[in-house]
Amino acid sequence: MVPGLTGVVGGFRSVQAADPTGALRRAGKAHGHQLTFGAREAEKVLNTAVKVNDWKVVEDTVDDRPQPTTMRRVLVKQVEVPVVRQVKVPVKTKGIRRVKRQQRVKVKRLVEVPSFKEVEEEYTEVHHRKVMRDKEVWVKKIVQEEVDEPYEVTKTRIKKVPTTSLKEVEQWQTVDVDEDEAVSVDGYRVDDVEDTKLVEVQEEQIYEMVPRPVETHLLGGV
Repeated sequence: MVPGLTGVVGGFRSVQAADPTGALRRAGKAHGHQLTFGAREAEKVLNTAVKVNDWKVVEDTVDDRPQPTTMRRVLVKQVEVPVVRQVKVPVKTKGIRRVKRQQRVKVKRLVEVPSFKEVEEEYTEVHHRKVMRDKEVWVKKIVQEEVDEPYEVTKTRIKKVPTTSLKEVEQWQTVDVDEDEAVSVDGYRVDDVEDTKLVEVQEEQIYEMVPRPVETHLLGGV
């Protein structure tokens, strides 16, 4: 109890003057202490005090234990992120096509033509020679006379015999040949293009019920 705080002493009013309804006295009794002056006088005491100790708890209804009740909030945010997408770009390329074309070419042929060939053949000629033989005359005697006697002589001669021979001739002929030609082919290439797209990101916020001081009020003093 602060001395001299009954009535108006030293500029302080008594509890009865500051609390005519008795609410502060009932609060002080509930806290286990009998308040003797009011809140305004208590504020003046704090302002003029030469030493102030730390507050100590005399009544506590705050539950500091974690509460099982939690609250949940889901937030959605749109963000633009870079992406790489592939696009097809039409292009023309050179290709090879095989085609058939007709060409006239000179070829060699063998044909049969009438011909002659020379062969050797044997033949016989009849020659005459003078020989002596017996001749009968009227006078009964045999005399020798010279006569021609034929005889055969074998000889060889060349003669031409008809036959056929092969002769090489050149002729023009139309043939099909394969050739390659360059053609333009429609195609495409795949390019990577840098782009952006919108995606949604969700965030979950969990709230817990915890006690926090919101106001402080001076009740008075003893």
